[in-house]
Amino acid sequence: MGLDGPLGSFAEAALSKVFEVDRAEVAYHEALGARVDQAIGAVCVANAALPHPAFNAAFSLDAEGQDPTDFVHRIELIFAREGVPFEFVATPLTRPADLGPAIVARGYEAISSRTWTELMVDPPSEPDDPRLRVFEADDIAVWAEVVAKGLEEPHAFDLLCRLGDLTRRAAGHRLFVATYMGEPAGGVEVSLDEGIAFVRRLAVKRRYRMRDVARALLHFGCEAAYADGGFRIIARALDGTEAERRLESFGFVGMQISWELARERPAFVLD
Repeated sequence: MGLDGPLGSFAEAALSKVFEVDRAEVAYHEALGARVDQAIGAVCVANAALPHPAFNAAFSLDAEGQDPTDFVHRIELIFAREGVPFEFVATPLTRPADLGPAIVARGYEAISSRTWTELMVDPPSEPDDPRLRVFEADDIAVWAEVVAKGLEEPHAFDLLCRLGDLTRRAAGHRLFVATYMGEPAGGVEVSLDEGIAFVRRLAVKRRYRMRDVARALLHFGCEAAYADGGFRIIARALDGTEAERRLESFGFVGMQISWELARERPAFVLD
């Protein structure tokens, strides 16, 4: 039974916004060449070109009225056919409420927990430091290297290069690089799908942190998304990290939490 009155209207509006984000997430993966399988009670995206759980996942999980073991097994078969590692993405909307523990009982573990945030104010202003410049990446290897180093995940370089190549071909998807005194200092991926922009893989090399590099990347990335017709900007960060606190300082407000569950912990974690 739904809620009546203003509270019910608010709940419906909030749920509608979450569904908008899910549709944009599907469109993002499709733009990168993923195969989408709308299994009963889940959306599964599988991308053999990007063999990492960040790009191969089952989300929008709703196994209400189903046997949890059968539900998990059916999802496993989808990704087994694709031959890629994958993750389940559980959120407070996952149904039934004990589905997460049921997935864990089948040998999965939480590899990450993220806060999804939405920009609720104007984009961060452009820093006035002349030593700092931001431009759209024309060298994928440079972007991949600076992001890998900024994330402190050097083993992610090859996968980020593949992602960069696919991103360059996807309409509405952009890669930005920031330089400080001419040296690559940080990078970010900004994708626009279904009118919703996602800020992904925002990373700054350790030596350039606290120099407004993240602000500059967010400024240019968000402004580009709005110029391309975006009406919402979403970013997510690992819970309890400096990245989460920085997003909050720029006006991003938490909208939900997700837990990523996988059978095997990947060599590195990506947004």
